Amino acid sequence: MIELSDDLLNKYLDGELDEKELAEVLDFLVISKEAQKRLKALQIADKGLRQIKEFKVPDAFTDLVMSKLHKRSKVRKGQKYFIFSISSIFILSSLTVLGFIISLFMGTDSESDSTSHILENFLNYADYLSKSIKGIMSGENISIFGSIISFVIIISAYFFFENYKQTKEKLSKLP
Repeated sequence: MIELSDDLLNKYLDGELDEKELAEVLDFLVISKEAQKRLKALQIADKGLRQIKEFKVPDAFTDLVMSKLHKRSKVRKGQKYFIFSISSIFILSSLTVLGFIISLFMGTDSESDSTSHILENFLNYADYLSKSIKGIMSGENISIFGSIISFVIIISAYFFFENYKQTKEKLSKLP
């Protein structure tokens, strides 16, 4: 007698058994209620799987994907150049401000080049700068800065969600 496995029952459903195996499976199914239940479950699964329609991929699918990847790499290169440009501008402006501050301290008094005089000038300038920032950030000015920052955040959020929406639409249009 044969052992009736799910693999053998699947071959039975697919019509892949030779005559001897087919006769043994049919004989076993006649006498075994458990085998009949397993066959019924496999028939339901087989019927459900056969009703699933295959997804047809367009002939030019590979070309479409490759062109999208190529476009995306161009965009990323542009983004890299943009980030590099912004970073360069930031670094150059920081170096310019630093150079201005150094020249301000070094050029204040040509007679004294001592380190203590330079340090004293630096501390005086830092004190002046901190008092200026404190004056700007007090009272009504802090409300103005808060409003400006809130406005910038709202505009940034708008552009972010608009970009997200456009990306979602583009993805939904893909075949």
